[in-house]
Amino acid sequence: MLDFSRQDADISELATVLIPYGAKIGDTGKRITIESVNNGIDYIEAADAIAYRGRIVKSKIWDDVTKPENLMSKAIAHLSKAKMVTTRLSISAIDLSAMDQSIDTFSIGDLVPVQIEPYGVDDDFVLFERDYDLMNAANDTITIGSALETLTGLSGSSERKNSDTINRIYQESREEYDLNKALISETETRLLSLIQQTSSDIMLEVEKTKEDAEGIKEQIAQINVNAENVGIRVSKIETDGVDKVKTSMGYTFDDDGLHISKSGEEIDNTLDHTGMYVKRGDEIMLKANKDGVVATDVTVRNYLIIGSHARFEDYSDGTDGNRTACFYV
Repeated sequence: MLDFSRQDADISELATVLIPYGAKIGDTGKRITIESVNNGIDYIEAADAIAYRGRIVKSKIWDDVTKPENLMSKAIAHLSKAKMVTTRLSISAIDLSAMDQSIDTFSIGDLVPVQIEPYGVDDDFVLFERDYDLMNAANDTITIGSALETLTGLSGSSERKNSDTINRIYQESREEYDLNKALISETETRLLSLIQQTSSDIMLEVEKTKEDAEGIKEQIAQINVNAENVGIRVSKIETDGVDKVKTSMGYTFDDDGLHISKSGEEIDNTLDHTGMYVKRGDEIMLKANKDGVVATDVTVRNYLIIGSHARFEDYSDGTDGNRTACFYV
């Protein structure tokens, strides 16, 4: 160990009585106070601190607080800190790991066990600073310690008398550090699991969307005529070749393309070199050609994907199922 010190912080900000002020009230020049929620008194005090230090009155302004009850809460929290004296405990020591590889090296945040009998110190301290000597690694030093907030501060004569209290505080700090470290590790594990799960869900959705798109393309691009099921019977064959084919079901294939119709039915279908046309009477219900696809009275049973990222489908919020939503995919 090179050095051991305890130092009280600046006590100029100490307060045992606090007068809090909130936001300004219009153009009156006055500010919100706590009188309405504090029995007509515009200040609060810390009796325990007054008993030791007397009445040290300070005021503080919160410009963003507009309600007396909120101002009261902030004042209580502030005074609980302002009445304390912060004492810094620090120890400087040589990092012997540079000279002996059997000794564990130190890292920022480590808990380092420290025993200093003359001061009654026997506890684990947090390592918060490390200095490296690039010319001589044996001169590397570490600084470990913590900050204690008390009403009285710590004097040289009281250090040894209050060693049990100090040790208890450090023990609580160490337990809190271990707990936070475990919670951080658990949170990291859960976040990683959620990220992996989300990635898998996205991949499955992308694959499903690709399969659906390919299925639609195949349905539009292909007309699969099963000769055995349809039972096409050729009614006329010219000697020099086939110039027209007509089936008993009303299918006609000639120079004008493939024409499908049946007497007494509303729907008439034509497929030729310019595209595909579906009529109901004289009205074109579906047209697919070089200009694109135009349709009348389209019903999509499941969902409709437009472009690369928009999907329309039925949606329910748990109370109303008669809704339609657009999702980004």
